Amino acid sequence: MFIKKTIEIDQKEFFVEILDTGGTETFRSMRDLYIINSKGFPIIYSITSQSTFDQKEQSALVLVVNKVDLSNTEIFIQREKGQRLADQWMYPFYQTSAKHSIYVNQIFIDLIREIDRRLACLRKASRH
Repeated sequence: MFIKKTIEIDQKEFFVEILDTGGTETFRSMRDLYIINSKGFPIIYSITSQSTFDQKEQSALVLVVNKVDLSNTEIFIQREKGQRLADQWMYPFYQTSAKHSIYVNQIFIDLIREIDRRLACLRKASRH
């Protein structure tokens, strides 16, 4: 799924493009191209799939675990493992449920704020 929209955060407008691959290989080449050309992106893995946790990219800006609404019997990757990785990379760590819209919007708001902050620092540094 591909979404383009303008959103307002902190009285500023941002144009965002979101490519949701749903973890499928079908969009792998598009995903890789978007990662290379993006200003930032979240890495999202499922607590039910070790392979999604193993396929992470350190160039992201936030780390997200999805499907936190599931029962403990369905969990294969413990929250602490994701938190340790986020701490190691010094990234914010979010626990979400796309199914129940838990923290989904907050991920993108915080991601956009971080991108804006980094770009402002780059612009300031380039003036000096």
